[in-house]
Parts: sequence; structure tokens; C-alpha cells
Amino acid sequence: MTQFTTIDIAILIGYMIMLVGVGIWTAKRTKTTEDFMVAGRNIGI
Repeated sequence: MTQFTTIDIAILIGYMIMLVGVGIWTAKRTKTTEDFMVAGRNIGI
């Protein structure tokens, strides 16, 4: 069985917080359903 250390848990929590932050940030930028479907037509390569 794998034992997680404190640093492992901190990295996982930090990653989850970052994902939630990006989700909230992008949700605020999305105004319409079309923006959601086509990423506002300004997505780069």
C-alpha cells in the first residue's frame, strides 16, 4: 500500500486549488453558450 507524505498531499491540494481557480476564472469570462462551445473564437494553437 502506498503511503502519502505531507509534501505529496500538499502538491495534490495545490493542484486542485489551481484547477478550481482556473475554472472560476474561465467561467467569469464565458458570457454566452456560444462562447462556451467555441472558446470565444480566440483560442490559440
